[in-house]
Order: sequence, then C-alpha cells, then structure tokens
Amino acid sequence: LQEASGFSEAAEGKNRLRRMLRSFFPARDCFTLVRPATDEGVLRDLCAAPEDLLRPEFVQQAAALRARILSAAEPKRMQGTLLDGPALAALARVYTAAVRDGAVPSIQDAYTCICQGRLRRAYEDAAGAFAEEMR
Repeated sequence: LQEASGFSEAAEGKNRLRRMLRSFFPARDCFTLVRPATDEGVLRDLCAAPEDLLRPEFVQQAAALRARILSAAEPKRMQGTLLDGPALAALARVYTAAVRDGAVPSIQDAYTCICQGRLRRAYEDAAGAFAEEMR
C-alpha cells in the first residue's frame, strides 16, 4: 500500500484510500490459494460444490487460512459491547447497504440499528412469554 507519486486528483484520491486502508487495517497479511477446481462447471457454482470436487490442495490451504484467521482474530466490539454473530452480520448488512446506496457507512447509525434490533427481539420475546403466562 505504498502511496502513488504525483499530485493529480486521481493520485491524491488513491493515496487517501491507501491511507485509510492502512489506518483501518494496520496489521495485514497475505495468503495465496490455488484454484479451487479445474472444472469450469464446478467453478461457476463453487458455493454448492461438494468438497470432494475441489482440489485437495485448495481444501488444505483453505483449512490453514481458516485456522490462521481464527487464531489471530480478536472478538469484535463496538462501543465496548461484544458483537455476537447475528450482530456482526447485521453490522455488515448496514455497512453494505450504505456503500451500495453511495453513502458513507456511519458507525453510530449501524450500532443504533443493531441495538434497536436487539431491543425489538427482546421485547417480542418478553411479550410472548408474558402472554403465555397469562393464559
């Protein structure tokens, strides 16, 4: 992520993006994988392909990559709150929607959205339990 030389608007834009990436991801790593399959049909629908149709080297490398990520990844937190799987997925959906719509993702808006969803589910669970008890 070395900065591009020059002072043009394009070079400045690329350098700004590079600085942001370095800031957001100070520790970076690179991991290469072989092509998952040699059959073009399998590659077209890779998510549905059974593991036995994938190259053994790819399966081994993917397992090693997963182990490396899981050993190095720290639990994700937002404003001091530990994010579980559903909260992390909701955060990804909010960020993706913002980027798709051409907006800048807002951490505060995303966190508010996650909290509102959790509160709504807790309210629905509590109301359901109360209604069940009252029967």
